[in-house]
Amino acid sequence: MARVYSFIAIAVLAVGCTDTGGQTLVVLQNTVPDTGCVVDPGTGTAFISAGRIDATGVTTYNSTEGYVMTPSIENVGDSQMGALTTQRTVLLQGARVDITVPTRVDGSELLSQGEIDALTNQNALKFTAPFTGAVEPDGGRVGVAFELVPAAVIAAIGPKLAENETALVTATFTVFGRTVGGSGVEADEFTYPITVCNGCLFTHLGQCLGLPDMDYPSGGACNLFQDAPGSCCTSSTTPSFQVCPAVTEDIGQ
Repeated sequence: MARVYSFIAIAVLAVGCTDTGGQTLVVLQNTVPDTGCVVDPGTGTAFISAGRIDATGVTTYNSTEGYVMTPSIENVGDSQMGALTTQRTVLLQGARVDITVPTRVDGSELLSQGEIDALTNQNALKFTAPFTGAVEPDGGRVGVAFELVPAAVIAAIGPKLAENETALVTATFTVFGRTVGGSGVEADEFTYPITVCNGCLFTHLGQCLGLPDMDYPSGGACNLFQDAPGSCCTSSTTPSFQVCPAVTEDIGQ
């Protein structure tokens, strides 16, 4: 499921030509999201040059979401001194995603052909991630969030990894949309590497009851198990309930 934080209703537009080669849209970076997975596309915001996701967390907690990409996208189209601002505003429609299944360090296959076929049949390796947003010309920017690598891919890779072993997934995506004036546009392909690991980010701290009173790692802003250390603990009142990120539960409660 894609998340987007600059919303607009997309109208049905006349079919026009398609501008390719990044002439209008440019994917700038994978921006570090703020709390709540809000993406600030402003100049100078921090970015993540390569992703990381902990398969242990994804599989243990049956996460429905894999690696979430949070790109900043710029419209470099020229409004002709404002005369064509509305016409050249781009209404984003989504991204076409193509995932390369990793191999082991020695070059051997990590997933069997049957497992790859199963992921293909789930549309987990090649698919379109829909999202919306409006980007004005003359350098207008928007930040979006969408699932770049599905949880099914992470769940397939995780159990295959030995202790301290990692796998590098390469995801290539093309953002596309349509101008208000009716022309289809798309950015150049953007290739992004994501390391899949077991236990490199996520920690289960045991019972919440009696944990020292402190701030525990909260994980990623869009997915607890990606790009930053995260933690969970088990509730004493409801043993089947995991508190993520971990929070101290006072003994007197």
